[in-house]
Amino acid sequence: METFKRKSFLLFWMTDEERLSSNQMSSVRIDKGIIWDKVSIDTKGTNVLHLKGLKKSTANKIRNKLQMIIEAQ
Repeated sequence: METFKRKSFLLFWMTDEERLSSNQMSSVRIDKGIIWDKVSIDTKGTNVLHLKGLKKSTANKIRNKLQMIIEAQ
């Protein structure tokens, strides 16, 4: 899994990248909002990876797929 985060609107060329292999994931959860949801992926290290601003259906699909990967380990 790989995520990109833009620094800001004005500095659109600057990004933070994070890569996470499937064996580093320990759990996944959804923080439900009124309009948008956030998926949080806990790792076996100290990091928590957050995917913000997701539609509810997309967040559920991501959680279900990641949960299957975690259970297959």
